[in-house]
Amino acid sequence: MAFATRNIRDTVVAAGGQGGTSQHGTVVVHLDHSSDSATSVALDASALSGHANGAKLSIKRIWWGLAGSVELQFVGASADTHAIRLTGAGDYTGPAIANNATNTGATSGDLESVAAAATGFIILELRKDASFTA
Repeated sequence: MAFATRNIRDTVVAAGGQGGTSQHGTVVVHLDHSSDSATSVALDASALSGHANGAKLSIKRIWWGLAGSVELQFVGASADTHAIRLTGAGDYTGPAIANNATNTGATSGDLESVAAAATGFIILELRKDASFTA
């Protein structure tokens, strides 16, 4: 049983907007499950460029190939919230999945992977909110 993650991209970009400057950025992370049946930290947001307590990420796109299933959850202060459950193979390019967990601490942007006998990969593309700084 093994689980590994690797950050592929981590950017923060200042963008001029109406009334001032806002921040945004992209994170791409690769998750690798091998006979995994555990709850693991899929992404530690406090290790990302520009992180500030309360900063959150939304899921923009997902590509996966899995035997078994994996539920991705946003980490909450007192309770985690469901983002999406993945099984089989596919891709998600629908509307962004917003982080709806109540959390203003250092773990506010964290994601967890809850695996059920999962083997395979997940690639996530996430968007940083304006709380990330350049």
